[in-house]
Amino acid sequence: MPLSPREAFKTGFLARCAELGLGHAQMLAAAKEAADKVAGLFDAISGLGKTVANVGTGTVLPLALAAPPIIGGLAGLGLAKATDIGDEDVKAVKDQEVIDTYRTEAEKLRRQRLIRAAARGQAPRRGRPVM
Repeated sequence: MPLSPREAFKTGFLARCAELGLGHAQMLAAAKEAADKVAGLFDAISGLGKTVANVGTGTVLPLALAAPPIIGGLAGLGLAKATDIGDEDVKAVKDQEVIDTYRTEAEKLRRQRLIRAAARGQAPRRGRPVM
């Protein structure tokens, strides 16, 4: 005989509690917490239903019409602030570009030295140059 949805939920809840190794008192606390969450969800849904029922009244309709432009404006402001570049960021980018340029030039010099050594038939020198 198949279980009803309510019985299936109870069975699954108790099985999960057993998997977690919860004792009797802990299972009761978990069940009470779940019941409180479900009750809060039902309260929120009923409040939403009352708000929808009152859409024809004078306060809800203007707020519903004004909300999209306000939310869009706040989202645009937040995006502008998030993508704003400060002076410290500009300095860090410039410093990184200088470092990258030095590395690129050092690599070019290393390759040129290897090419010249190969043209002379010599093995490339190892180590750093002495300055």
